[in-house]
Amino acid sequence: LGTWAAILGGGGSAGVALGSLLNGPLQGGFIAISICAVTLGVFLAITHQVLPGRHKWLSSRLTAERLRAGYFHVTLDHFGLAARAISETALHNDWKILRAAKLEEMSHRLEEERKGAWIKWLDDGDLERTWMPSQTLLDLKKRSQLAIQAALVNPAEAQVLIDRLHVQRIEVQYSFSTRATVETLFTPSGRTKVLSILSMLTIAAVPMLGLLASVALLQGRSEDAKALIALGGAAAAIGLIFKLLDQGLSDHKDNQRYLDYKRRVEHVRKAFEKARRGEDLEGQIRTLFDLEHHAYWETRQFLLDHRTDNFL
Repeated sequence: LGTWAAILGGGGSAGVALGSLLNGPLQGGFIAISICAVTLGVFLAITHQVLPGRHKWLSSRLTAERLRAGYFHVTLDHFGLAARAISETALHNDWKILRAAKLEEMSHRLEEERKGAWIKWLDDGDLERTWMPSQTLLDLKKRSQLAIQAALVNPAEAQVLIDRLHVQRIEVQYSFSTRATVETLFTPSGRTKVLSILSMLTIAAVPMLGLLASVALLQGRSEDAKALIALGGAAAAIGLIFKLLDQGLSDHKDNQRYLDYKRRVEHVRKAFEKARRGEDLEGQIRTLFDLEHHAYWETRQFLLDHRTDNFL
């Protein structure tokens, strides 16, 4: 809603300025449409501030990310059972029931945290709530050791599960972080550059058009001056749109967060590949735990970056 409010409000203002260049019924109709656009933009801006859409969007995103992480946390928490269930049909159903029960438990806990406006996450500067089935980093270290011990019981079965988790978690996060940092109109990095350039060009055009209008007036070309002033007003309104979008979308914050997360994931990926080449089960499992720590950092940072947004 914030995006449309900015576009309609700024676009309508530019339309009013440009409408002065027209004549007759066309001018009246164009200005009337522009005024309607401005009115609708104001309405959307007010509605956006009143409706709980931002909090709902943010909470839904956080819940989805943490449940996705929780799936892998449960797997690592019960590494031995999950590994054996791959080849032992009799254990497959037990594993599915256990996993579903744990995820249901997490879902209820996340609902409570949603109602609490994620205060526990905001206060979690030490990232102690990384692990969904537990609460502390100390417990995370203990769980890592338990997973390693379970893997050493049957290394062959453990390697099959580790390879699956590597593809489903590390490679997926690497692909996500890589795509998120590519410069296109669909990523924060690309949008930031485009909006910054457009904002700079339109805002710079305003004083230039004003100067040209002054020259036209001195030369007695009043109609030309009038047209240039109208264009300057339109450029100012359009420049404001680009500036609002650039600042309001928080693309600068998102881009920096994605870049940081990509570097973290790349480090984990390289560490995993090194451990995999050396057939080091313990090293591979530790990288899986490391990734979950970084994934929680990114999710919590997303909350910090957007919790006070009033634009989207």
